[in-house]
Amino acid sequence: GQSGVLTLAAGAPFDVDHQADSLVADPSGRFLFAVRTFNFATESFAIDPTSGALSSSPGRRLDLDDAPTAPVLRPDGRVLYYGAGSGARVRSASVDTVTGVLIQGGSTEVQDNVRALAVAPTGSFLYVTTATPLSSNTLFAYRITQATGALTSLSGTAFASGFDAAGANFRPDTVAFDPVGRFAYILDRPGRTGAHSRGVFVFPLQSTGLFGPSVLGPFSTPPTEPFLNGDPVAFVLDPSGRFAYIADATSGTISAFTIAPLTGSLSPSGPPIAASGIAGAPLIAITP
Repeated sequence: GQSGVLTLAAGAPFDVDHQADSLVADPSGRFLFAVRTFNFATESFAIDPTSGALSSSPGRRLDLDDAPTAPVLRPDGRVLYYGAGSGARVRSASVDTVTGVLIQGGSTEVQDNVRALAVAPTGSFLYVTTATPLSSNTLFAYRITQATGALTSLSGTAFASGFDAAGANFRPDTVAFDPVGRFAYILDRPGRTGAHSRGVFVFPLQSTGLFGPSVLGPFSTPPTEPFLNGDPVAFVLDPSGRFAYIADATSGTISAFTIAPLTGSLSPSGPPIAASGIAGAPLIAITP
């Protein structure tokens, strides 16, 4: 709490059958969910509120018939969504918010293998980016039925009429939202070998669940000549919604931005800082 120094909790590392590919914590901080692509399973762990130690039981493991990927929780913590690793599907599991036990839910066919998932802060819409190569038609929206967690596809892409993703040569990679769901931040990530990302684009989020049609950006790092120098590979907002950070693979830097509250626009907060080891798809995490 004073220095930020990390100390292993008693019993760490905690066994998740020797492979945990992705982790997601529920909003209450009581449970941690791990997906394992090699073992075809999802497992929940109870989090000790004092030590942070993890505990599990056989009843908290959900064995699957396919490899789970890209897990995301609905904001109320009651439904876990994940991609089916070898198929164009999004699957769901309901979460017992008292015990953390997972119960397998439905499966929804999507347009291609899942690349990333995101849920709007309202919990009303799920967004799927797909791994379709050399295409701008890679972002799709689904309405979430609150009682069951079931998904209903919104027709077409996730963009409102008036924004032409193909015409803009826009390939959505990941989606992030400000805390109240007014704006969506979408990272452009070309599928062409050697092609660089243009950065982050900002869209208003409509009540219908669609993005746009207006758009701001791209915002990139280094802030000058983003189309030539930079290659943004990761983007994250801080929990307050006041700041954002972009990791750049070409320059090996992380840049901080302030967010305009009325428009969602990004403004650099000083020069980029050097960060070793940035390549591919680094992860950035911010404490609440």
